[in-house]
Amino acid sequence: MISFEVTRAGLAEQFVENLKGTTERMLNDSLEAIRADISAEAPKGKGENPKAGDVPLAESFYTIPAQAVGESSLEGYIATVVPQKARALEYGSGLHGPAKSTYPIYPKNARFLRFQKEGKTLILPFVMHPGVYAHHYIDRVLRRWRPLLMQRFGEAIRLATVHHWGTY
Repeated sequence: MISFEVTRAGLAEQFVENLKGTTERMLNDSLEAIRADISAEAPKGKGENPKAGDVPLAESFYTIPAQAVGESSLEGYIATVVPQKARALEYGSGLHGPAKSTYPIYPKNARFLRFQKEGKTLILPFVMHPGVYAHHYIDRVLRRWRPLLMQRFGEAIRLATVHHWGTY
């Protein structure tokens, strides 16, 4: 009886270790696929007035691979190098966002802002920006991926079970 329990415990530990490895690979593969889909759905270009070195939103996303955060938990992330732009274009900003109001934009490296409008040069201490419309590009991708993730991680459990205990 004792040897059976020890053997059984050993199989359970092997199952858990295999499940962790399989799940980590599936999580990393899923994160990369979701990142690619978000990049494909993201609004393109740099906007009307791009700054030097500005990164197009679609090219700004990257993955942070799965890491253990506990005995039986993994976390992995999709991040961006332009979080404010990503948030504004996902949820909207200014008149088109939660605040429903314009917001001021001040110069960072000069005393005034300079704009060309209808052939005239405008020099202003600040402007009230109306904001941008929400695109909900991340939400669209995540809605498509939710059922696929359930399916993928169910498959990870099945593979871990078959690998260590055989088929039933």
